Amino acid sequence: EGEPNDYVIFVKEIPQILGFGNTVDEAVTDLFLALKDYAGLYLSDFDKYFEVKNTKAHALYVFALENTDETKFKELINAELEGA
Repeated sequence: EGEPNDYVIFVKEIPQILGFGNTVDEAVTDLFLALKDYAGLYLSDFDKYFEVKNTKAHALYVFALENTDETKFKELINAELEGA
């Protein structure tokens, strides 16, 4: 208890959002959930987020996340991890 997570993961397009886990899979799941939460916030106050310089570019990814389930997200992330 109290041990730090072994893995921290993010996507370079939205580096402010992090996923944490004791395994890569847990970190990817956590990242997906955090990004979905962020997408919800972004869309709930779209005009505010879209007007801010450092979050304007996130709009494309936010809309993509709305149509992506966890399985598809993991496929995309795992393909990127394998190619790294």
